[in-house]
Parts: sequence; structure tokens; C-alpha cells
Amino acid sequence: MKKSLREGLHFEEWLNPDWAIVHAFITAARERKQRPMTMSLETLFASVTQLPNVFQVFTARFQGKLAALVVTVRINERILYTLYPADAAEFLDLSPLILVNAGLYQYCLTNQYQILDLGISTENGVRNEGLIRFKKNLGAITSEKHSYQFLFE
Repeated sequence: MKKSLREGLHFEEWLNPDWAIVHAFITAARERKQRPMTMSLETLFASVTQLPNVFQVFTARFQGKLAALVVTVRINERILYTLYPADAAEFLDLSPLILVNAGLYQYCLTNQYQILDLGISTENGVRNEGLIRFKKNLGAITSEKHSYQFLFE
């Protein structure tokens, strides 16, 4: 984080995000990591439109250029959930997601959230050990995620 600050990156909330840019940025980051995009632009836009005070975007920028972003979901007054973290390949040496997560932590303290949920660290039930290690290095603790489903016969 010190390096990203020293190099001039800064954290901010993107108050009126262009959701097409947000979606394209996330899609590019996920493609680079060979991970599927789980929400179409239409679905994301519909969700944001239906729940206007629930979704937020926080960024790390360098001279106005997007280096990283995190889309969050306000679960309730206690919990802020990180839905989509993403970074740009050209800024990876500056670890801009660390800066965004540090900013999110401060945002949660300021706004009296009790939990910053960094999201799941599995894909199709398989643990992503690198992601788990990254989150632990940020100071996160591991917790159980329970999934429930109805079985119809």
C-alpha cells in the first residue's frame, strides 16, 4: 500500500459510476484471471436501478486513470459486502486492490459498519488458496459460508 500511495494512487468512492465502464473493467480483470463474469451488464444495471442505495463503487486511481475498483453491496447497516473486486493489469506492480481494501476498511469505520465481508474464496466449492492468503494478509478472518437450496421432487 505504501508503494501505491508513494507512486500517486489515491482511493475514492465513485459517486456516479458509469456502470458500462465498471462492468467492462471487471470483465477484463476476470478474463485475465481466467474467471467467468457472473453478471451481465444488463443484470448489473437492472440491479443497480432497482436498488439505488445498495450498490457502491470504490476505486484506486492514478492521474484519473482507473487502477482498481471494488463494487460493494450494502447488506444492512452493519455489513458491507465486496461483490466485485477488479484491477488493471498495467498497475499490478502497485497492488491497487490493497489500497482499495484499506480505503474500504476506513470507510466502514467511519460509517459504523461492523463487518466488511470480502466475499467468498471458492469457485464451485473449490478453495482458492491464493485468494484466501491475500485476504488473510489484509487482516481478514475466515468464516463459514452456508448455502441452502430447495429440493423439489
